[in-house]
Amino acid sequence: MPRVFWKRQSDDSYLNNPKTAPIGKNVLTLTNIENSENYTCIAVSDLGNIETSTTVEAKEILPPPRSFHVIETGDCNVRLKWDSVRAITEEDPVQSYVIKYRPK
Repeated sequence: MPRVFWKRQSDDSYLNNPKTAPIGKNVLTLTNIENSENYTCIAVSDLGNIETSTTVEAKEILPPPRSFHVIETGDCNVRLKWDSVRAITEEDPVQSYVIKYRPK
């Protein structure tokens, strides 16, 4: 089984130590992404090496919906209405919103 590790291409730095990288599988977890970046996954074994690259795109977060208001309420439900914001590009339309309820 190969050792699998990741490398960031912008500064050619390894994201984990190739000598102690997991065998067989290694998941890259990224948080707080601000810039688009290329990453390379490298697998090394006695049979040889293989690598593949991928681009992680950082996209602008859209503002929340406009004109948000309650249309009607019931004992255990509420009906809401809002105007959606325009997408940054037509290729990336807003597909959904997440609404969370927090009791007072």
